[in-house]
Amino acid sequence: MRQREGSEAVSGYGALLADTAANSTRTSQVDRYNRSIPSPYYVWPDHATSERSALWRDDPNLSRLDALKTALIGERRDIDFYYSVVGTTKDSEIAAMANEFVKEEAEHVAILERWIERETYVVRAAKEAVAQDSQV
Repeated sequence: MRQREGSEAVSGYGALLADTAANSTRTSQVDRYNRSIPSPYYVWPDHATSERSALWRDDPNLSRLDALKTALIGERRDIDFYYSVVGTTKDSEIAAMANEFVKEEAEHVAILERWIERETYVVRAAKEAVAQDSQV
């Protein structure tokens, strides 16, 4: 049952990402902003966009907890990016969109934090159960 619950959480995040990716209006708006500023104005931390975390999704050694933490890093990077858009654009429409995106990403962060808290509890409980079994 725990495996299924964890899979549902990760699948739920996948659906959350798919929802965001499917929003072509948002994508075109971000593209519009990206074309409106020279690239030196925003440098991703470690020169890695938030989507870079997708590179690890097929890693068989990645635990559910690690996957959720990786996703959280990506969502927080998105928030930082959109805040930088708000602070650098002269286009009020772009600033308004970026503020909306910050709110959406903040919702994603809150969801992931709850899932991480739950998964941390599950992992800790499993370790304690193993430790108890080994003492018997």
